[in-house]
Amino acid sequence: MEYLNNIGAAAKKASYSLSALSTDKKNEALKLIAEELIKQSDYIISENKKDIEAAASAGVKSNMIDRLML
Repeated sequence: MEYLNNIGAAAKKASYSLSALSTDKKNEALKLIAEELIKQSDYIISENKKDIEAAASAGVKSNMIDRLML
């Protein structure tokens, strides 16, 4: 849980810096993020499948598992 808290804190800190950027720079950053998500899509989907399988094995209710599906 500490790991996720650290990620959240880093994201919040980064948001302050990003808010000062011009619209063009923000759009450029979003484009780079989108490109990286596309490059990593096979990995993301594979890991998501593992999460869904683990949730099902752990007896998580189906409506909660539905929220994990991409």
